[in-house]
Amino acid sequence: WTVKDSLESAIQLAHARAARRYPGQGDLGGGQTVTITGLRAAPELNGELGLTLCFDPQAGRWLVRLRNGEGKKVKPANL
Repeated sequence: WTVKDSLESAIQLAHARAARRYPGQGDLGGGQTVTITGLRAAPELNGELGLTLCFDPQAGRWLVRLRNGEGKKVKPANL
């Protein structure tokens, strides 16, 4: 967590973190709630809810925090 001393600076930080920086990240931004779908290698994760943390442009995947606290890298097409 990052604590800011004013609402204005908190809003600027939130916007900067949610901004779309890479074309490959799809229509997603950081901090969005997502549902995992269409996974073949780990079908047990299909239907799981998660939170997008950050996009890895080299891997072309979002780091998603699952409800159990585990992190998974997932392609935008599967969110």
